[in-house]
Amino acid sequence: RDALSFDVDIARLQGYVIPYGMGIGQYFYNPSGIKGLILSYVPLDGGSYRVETGRLPGRTDSDGDGLSDANELLLGTDPHNEDTDGDLLWDGFELYSGFDPLFAEPGIAAADSDEDGLSNLEEQQAGSDPHNSDSDGDGLTDYDEVRTHKTDPMARDSDGDGLDDAYELMLGTDPLKTDTDGDGLPDGVEVNNYGTNPLQVDSNGNQLSDAFEIKYGLDGATASGDEDGDGLTNLQEQQAGTHPYRRDTDGDALPDAFEVKVLGTSPVRFDTDGSGRGDGDELFVDSTDPLSAGDDVEQLPGDYWVYMSVDTGISTGMQ
Repeated sequence: RDALSFDVDIARLQGYVIPYGMGIGQYFYNPSGIKGLILSYVPLDGGSYRVETGRLPGRTDSDGDGLSDANELLLGTDPHNEDTDGDLLWDGFELYSGFDPLFAEPGIAAADSDEDGLSNLEEQQAGSDPHNSDSDGDGLTDYDEVRTHKTDPMARDSDGDGLDDAYELMLGTDPLKTDTDGDGLPDGVEVNNYGTNPLQVDSNGNQLSDAFEIKYGLDGATASGDEDGDGLTNLQEQQAGTHPYRRDTDGDALPDAFEVKVLGTSPVRFDTDGSGRGDGDELFVDSTDPLSAGDDVEQLPGDYWVYMSVDTGISTGMQ
Protein backbone atom coordinates (compact mmCIF):
# COMPACT_ATOMS: atom_id res chain seq x y z
CA ARG A 1 0.00 0.00 0.00
CA ASP A 2 1.39 3.43 -0.95
CA ALA A 3 0.17 6.94 -1.81
CA LEU A 4 -1.38 5.71 -5.04
CA SER A 5 -3.01 2.51 -3.84
CA PHE A 6 -5.27 1.34 -1.05
CA ASP A 7 -6.97 -1.82 0.12
CA VAL A 8 -10.70 -2.38 -0.19
CA ASP A 9 -12.62 -5.35 1.15
CA ILE A 10 -13.87 -7.08 -2.00
CA ALA A 11 -17.05 -8.10 -0.21
CA ARG A 12 -17.84 -4.38 0.19
CA LEU A 13 -17.22 -3.29 -3.39
CA GLN A 14 -20.88 -3.17 -4.49
CA GLY A 15 -21.43 0.10 -6.35
CA TYR A 16 -17.81 1.26 -6.09
CA VAL A 17 -16.76 3.47 -9.02
CA ILE A 18 -13.31 2.94 -10.53
CA PRO A 19 -12.31 6.27 -12.13
CA TYR A 20 -10.75 6.53 -15.56
CA GLY A 21 -7.03 5.82 -15.32
CA MET A 22 -7.27 3.73 -12.14
CA GLY A 23 -6.96 -0.05 -12.09
CA ILE A 24 -8.12 -2.66 -9.61
CA GLY A 25 -6.17 -5.70 -8.54
CA GLN A 26 -7.59 -8.70 -6.72
CA TYR A 27 -5.72 -10.63 -4.07
CA PHE A 28 -7.06 -12.72 -1.25
CA TYR A 29 -5.64 -13.05 2.24
CA ASN A 30 -8.85 -14.37 3.87
CA PRO A 31 -10.81 -15.98 1.03
CA SER A 32 -13.32 -18.03 3.01
CA GLY A 33 -16.07 -15.41 2.96
CA ILE A 34 -15.78 -14.49 -0.70
CA LYS A 35 -15.96 -17.89 -2.32
CA GLY A 36 -18.75 -17.80 -4.87
CA LEU A 37 -18.64 -14.00 -5.09
CA ILE A 38 -19.05 -12.61 -8.61
CA LEU A 39 -17.48 -9.29 -9.61
CA SER A 40 -18.80 -7.48 -12.68
CA TYR A 41 -17.50 -4.22 -14.11
CA VAL A 42 -20.15 -1.99 -15.69
CA PRO A 43 -18.76 0.72 -18.03
CA LEU A 44 -19.83 4.31 -17.30
CA ASP A 45 -19.48 7.57 -19.19
CA GLY A 46 -16.00 9.01 -19.24
CA GLY A 47 -14.20 5.67 -19.09
CA SER A 48 -15.07 4.83 -15.48
CA TYR A 49 -16.47 1.51 -14.27
CA ARG A 50 -18.92 0.56 -11.52
CA VAL A 51 -18.38 -2.66 -9.60
CA GLU A 52 -21.38 -4.95 -9.19
CA THR A 53 -21.23 -7.95 -6.89
CA GLY A 54 -23.32 -11.08 -6.75
CA ARG A 55 -23.08 -14.74 -5.82
CA LEU A 56 -22.90 -17.95 -7.79
CA PRO A 57 -25.75 -20.45 -7.44
CA GLY A 58 -25.20 -22.48 -4.31
CA ARG A 59 -23.44 -19.63 -2.51
CA THR A 60 -26.55 -18.05 -1.06
CA ASP A 61 -26.29 -15.53 1.77
CA SER A 62 -29.77 -15.84 3.28
CA ASP A 63 -29.35 -13.20 5.98
CA GLY A 64 -27.25 -10.80 3.91
CA ASP A 65 -24.50 -10.51 6.50
CA GLY A 66 -21.62 -10.97 4.06
CA LEU A 67 -21.09 -14.66 4.77
CA SER A 68 -22.50 -17.39 2.58
CA ASP A 69 -24.79 -19.93 4.23
CA ALA A 70 -22.18 -22.63 3.66
CA ASN A 71 -19.52 -20.63 5.47
CA GLU A 72 -21.88 -19.83 8.32
CA LEU A 73 -22.57 -23.51 8.86
CA LEU A 74 -18.82 -24.16 8.99
CA LEU A 75 -18.26 -21.26 11.40
CA GLY A 76 -21.20 -22.17 13.62
CA THR A 77 -23.03 -18.87 13.04
CA ASP A 78 -26.71 -18.73 12.16
CA PRO A 79 -27.19 -18.42 8.36
CA HIS A 80 -30.63 -16.91 8.97
CA ASN A 81 -29.55 -14.31 11.52
CA GLU A 82 -27.22 -11.53 10.43
CA ASP A 83 -26.12 -10.98 14.05
CA THR A 84 -25.75 -14.39 15.62
CA ASP A 85 -24.39 -13.18 18.98
CA GLY A 86 -26.79 -10.21 19.24
CA ASP A 87 -24.12 -7.53 19.74
CA LEU A 88 -25.46 -5.33 16.85
CA LEU A 89 -22.51 -6.18 14.60
CA TRP A 90 -23.15 -8.45 11.63
CA ASP A 91 -21.43 -11.80 11.47
CA GLY A 92 -19.55 -10.95 8.27
CA PHE A 93 -18.38 -7.61 9.61
CA GLU A 94 -17.14 -9.21 12.80
CA LEU A 95 -15.30 -12.00 11.02
CA TYR A 96 -13.57 -9.71 8.51
CA SER A 97 -12.78 -7.16 11.22
CA GLY A 98 -11.18 -9.62 13.62
CA PHE A 99 -14.08 -9.75 16.08
CA ASP A 100 -15.79 -12.91 17.24
CA PRO A 101 -19.25 -13.39 15.65
CA LEU A 102 -20.09 -16.06 18.24
CA PHE A 103 -19.32 -14.00 21.35
CA ALA A 104 -21.12 -10.79 22.28
CA GLU A 105 -18.31 -8.73 23.76
CA PRO A 106 -19.85 -6.11 26.07
CA GLY A 107 -19.91 -2.64 24.50
CA ILE A 108 -18.24 -3.72 21.27
CA ALA A 109 -20.78 -1.93 19.03
CA ALA A 110 -20.27 1.40 20.79
CA ALA A 111 -16.49 1.03 21.07
CA ASP A 112 -14.20 2.97 18.73
CA SER A 113 -11.39 0.53 18.00
CA ASP A 114 -9.36 2.88 15.78
CA GLU A 115 -10.20 6.04 17.72
CA ASP A 116 -11.36 7.91 14.64
CA GLY A 117 -14.58 9.17 16.20
CA LEU A 118 -16.83 6.51 14.69
CA SER A 119 -18.08 3.60 16.74
CA ASN A 120 -17.68 0.08 15.41
CA LEU A 121 -21.40 0.09 14.62
CA GLU A 122 -21.04 3.30 12.61
CA GLU A 123 -18.05 1.82 10.79
CA GLN A 124 -20.19 -1.18 9.91
CA GLN A 125 -22.92 1.10 8.56
CA ALA A 126 -20.38 3.09 6.53
CA GLY A 127 -18.58 -0.03 5.30
CA SER A 128 -15.26 1.28 6.67
CA ASP A 129 -12.49 -0.50 8.55
CA PRO A 130 -12.95 -0.31 12.34
CA HIS A 131 -9.20 -0.73 12.82
CA ASN A 132 -8.09 2.02 10.44
CA SER A 133 -8.94 5.67 11.06
CA ASP A 134 -8.53 6.41 7.33
CA SER A 135 -9.85 3.31 5.60
CA ASP A 136 -9.29 4.48 2.02
CA GLY A 137 -6.03 6.31 2.68
CA ASP A 138 -7.15 9.58 1.11
CA GLY A 139 -5.95 11.79 3.95
CA LEU A 140 -9.39 12.23 5.50
CA THR A 141 -10.41 10.32 8.61
CA ASP A 142 -13.42 8.08 8.35
CA TYR A 143 -15.17 10.36 10.83
CA ASP A 144 -14.61 13.44 8.67
CA GLU A 145 -15.79 11.61 5.56
CA VAL A 146 -18.95 10.25 7.15
CA ARG A 147 -19.95 13.11 9.45
CA THR A 148 -18.53 16.25 7.85
CA HIS A 149 -18.08 15.81 4.10
CA LYS A 150 -20.56 12.95 3.43
CA THR A 151 -17.95 11.31 1.20
CA ASP A 152 -17.30 7.58 0.95
CA PRO A 153 -14.76 6.44 3.56
CA MET A 154 -13.95 3.42 1.39
CA ALA A 155 -13.23 5.38 -1.79
CA ARG A 156 -10.36 7.82 -2.20
CA ASP A 157 -12.32 9.48 -4.99
CA SER A 158 -15.99 9.43 -4.00
CA ASP A 159 -17.35 10.99 -7.19
CA GLY A 160 -15.02 9.11 -9.56
CA ASP A 161 -13.73 12.24 -11.28
CA GLY A 162 -10.05 11.40 -10.98
CA LEU A 163 -9.29 13.58 -7.95
CA ASP A 164 -8.96 12.29 -4.39
CA ASP A 165 -11.50 13.64 -1.92
CA ALA A 166 -8.87 15.43 0.20
CA TYR A 167 -7.39 17.09 -2.87
CA GLU A 168 -10.82 18.28 -4.00
CA LEU A 169 -11.45 19.86 -0.62
CA MET A 170 -8.12 21.63 -0.89
CA LEU A 171 -8.96 22.89 -4.41
CA GLY A 172 -12.46 23.92 -3.43
CA THR A 173 -14.15 21.50 -5.83
CA ASP A 174 -17.02 19.29 -4.73
CA PRO A 175 -15.84 15.75 -3.87
CA LEU A 176 -19.38 14.52 -4.49
CA LYS A 177 -19.76 16.16 -7.89
CA THR A 178 -17.89 14.90 -10.95
CA ASP A 179 -18.05 18.24 -12.74
CA THR A 180 -18.09 21.01 -10.14
CA ASP A 181 -18.45 23.95 -12.54
CA GLY A 182 -20.86 22.13 -14.87
CA ASP A 183 -18.89 22.84 -18.03
CA GLY A 184 -19.03 19.28 -19.30
CA LEU A 185 -15.49 18.37 -18.24
CA PRO A 186 -14.87 16.20 -15.14
CA ASP A 187 -12.82 17.96 -12.48
CA GLY A 188 -9.99 15.45 -12.83
CA VAL A 189 -9.80 15.96 -16.59
CA GLU A 190 -9.58 19.73 -16.13
CA VAL A 191 -6.85 19.51 -13.50
CA ASN A 192 -4.82 16.57 -14.75
CA ASN A 193 -5.21 16.77 -18.53
CA TYR A 194 -5.78 20.37 -19.55
CA GLY A 195 -4.81 22.58 -16.63
CA THR A 196 -8.12 24.44 -16.76
CA ASN A 197 -9.94 25.70 -13.69
CA PRO A 198 -12.52 23.15 -12.45
CA LEU A 199 -14.34 25.99 -10.68
CA GLN A 200 -14.84 28.12 -13.80
CA VAL A 201 -16.76 27.26 -16.97
CA ASP A 202 -14.54 29.65 -18.91
CA SER A 203 -11.06 29.50 -17.41
CA ASN A 204 -9.44 32.08 -19.69
CA GLY A 205 -12.39 34.47 -19.68
CA ASN A 206 -12.83 34.63 -23.47
CA GLN A 207 -16.57 33.77 -23.38
CA LEU A 208 -15.94 30.30 -24.83
CA SER A 209 -16.38 27.42 -22.38
CA ASP A 210 -13.43 25.20 -21.60
CA ALA A 211 -15.31 22.17 -22.95
CA PHE A 212 -16.09 23.92 -26.26
CA GLU A 213 -12.51 25.06 -26.75
CA ILE A 214 -11.07 21.65 -25.90
CA LYS A 215 -13.57 19.69 -27.98
CA TYR A 216 -12.81 21.66 -31.13
CA GLY A 217 -9.18 22.58 -30.52
CA LEU A 218 -9.86 26.30 -30.24
CA ASP A 219 -6.81 27.14 -28.16
CA GLY A 220 -6.08 30.82 -28.73
CA ALA A 221 -9.35 31.46 -30.58
CA THR A 222 -11.60 34.39 -29.75
CA ALA A 223 -15.33 34.61 -29.25
CA SER A 224 -15.64 36.91 -32.28
CA GLY A 225 -13.58 34.70 -34.58
CA ASP A 226 -15.15 32.65 -37.37
CA GLU A 227 -12.93 29.64 -38.01
CA ASP A 228 -15.01 28.18 -40.85
CA GLY A 229 -16.07 31.49 -42.38
CA ASP A 230 -19.74 30.58 -42.30
CA GLY A 231 -20.96 33.87 -40.87
CA LEU A 232 -21.34 32.61 -37.31
CA THR A 233 -18.80 33.68 -34.71
CA ASN A 234 -17.28 31.08 -32.41
CA LEU A 235 -19.52 32.35 -29.64
CA GLN A 236 -22.60 31.97 -31.86
CA GLU A 237 -21.48 28.48 -32.86
CA GLN A 238 -21.14 27.57 -29.19
CA GLN A 239 -24.61 28.91 -28.45
CA ALA A 240 -26.10 27.05 -31.42
CA GLY A 241 -24.22 23.84 -30.68
CA THR A 242 -22.65 23.83 -34.14
CA HIS A 243 -19.15 22.85 -35.26
CA PRO A 244 -16.86 25.89 -35.55
CA TYR A 245 -14.88 24.26 -38.37
CA ARG A 246 -17.86 23.08 -40.46
CA ARG A 247 -20.03 25.43 -42.46
CA ASP A 248 -22.86 22.87 -42.50
CA THR A 249 -22.79 20.96 -39.22
CA ASP A 250 -25.78 18.67 -39.85
CA GLY A 251 -25.02 18.00 -43.53
CA ASP A 252 -28.44 19.12 -44.82
CA ALA A 253 -26.94 21.32 -47.59
CA LEU A 254 -27.86 24.50 -45.69
CA PRO A 255 -25.07 26.59 -44.12
CA ASP A 256 -25.28 26.93 -40.35
CA ALA A 257 -25.56 30.72 -40.54
CA PHE A 258 -28.47 30.49 -43.01
CA GLU A 259 -30.34 28.09 -40.74
CA VAL A 260 -29.73 30.17 -37.60
CA LYS A 261 -30.16 33.69 -38.95
CA VAL A 262 -32.67 33.26 -41.79
CA LEU A 263 -34.71 30.05 -41.67
CA GLY A 264 -34.84 29.35 -37.96
CA THR A 265 -34.26 25.65 -38.62
CA SER A 266 -31.93 23.58 -36.48
CA PRO A 267 -28.32 23.69 -37.67
CA VAL A 268 -27.62 20.44 -35.81
CA ARG A 269 -30.59 18.42 -37.07
CA PHE A 270 -30.60 17.18 -40.65
CA ASP A 271 -34.40 17.08 -40.58
CA THR A 272 -35.72 19.81 -38.29
CA ASP A 273 -39.42 18.90 -38.49
CA GLY A 274 -38.80 15.15 -38.29
CA SER A 275 -40.69 14.43 -41.48
CA GLY A 276 -38.05 12.19 -42.99
CA ARG A 277 -36.75 14.75 -45.50
CA GLY A 278 -33.66 16.85 -44.96
CA ASP A 279 -34.12 20.59 -44.54
CA GLY A 280 -32.25 21.29 -47.78
CA ASP A 281 -34.37 18.80 -49.73
CA GLU A 282 -37.57 20.34 -48.42
CA LEU A 283 -36.47 23.83 -49.31
CA PHE A 284 -34.90 23.31 -52.73
CA VAL A 285 -36.40 20.05 -54.05
CA ASP A 286 -39.89 19.76 -52.56
CA SER A 287 -40.58 23.47 -51.98
CA THR A 288 -42.02 22.61 -48.57
CA ASP A 289 -41.48 24.18 -45.18
CA PRO A 290 -38.65 22.46 -43.26
CA LEU A 291 -40.28 23.68 -40.05
CA SER A 292 -43.62 21.98 -40.72
CA ALA A 293 -44.10 18.23 -41.07
CA GLY A 294 -47.68 18.67 -42.32
CA ASP A 295 -46.84 19.91 -45.82
CA ASP A 296 -44.29 17.28 -46.74
CA VAL A 297 -44.43 15.60 -50.13
CA GLU A 298 -45.28 11.93 -49.92
CA GLN A 299 -42.22 9.84 -50.61
CA LEU A 300 -42.09 6.65 -52.65
CA PRO A 301 -41.42 3.42 -50.75
CA GLY A 302 -37.79 2.34 -50.68
CA ASP A 303 -38.46 -0.67 -52.97
CA TYR A 304 -40.56 1.27 -55.49
CA TRP A 305 -39.23 1.78 -59.07
CA VAL A 306 -40.21 4.56 -61.49
CA TYR A 307 -39.49 4.14 -65.20
CA MET A 308 -39.21 6.96 -67.72
CA SER A 309 -38.88 6.65 -71.48
CA VAL A 310 -37.14 9.33 -73.51
CA ASP A 311 -37.24 10.16 -77.20
CA THR A 312 -34.21 8.01 -77.94
CA GLY A 313 -36.14 4.97 -76.79
CA ILE A 314 -34.01 4.46 -73.72
CA SER A 315 -35.90 3.56 -70.57
CA THR A 316 -34.49 4.86 -67.30
CA GLY A 317 -35.37 3.34 -63.94
CA MET A 318 -35.13 5.10 -60.57
CA GLN A 319 -35.66 3.62 -57.14
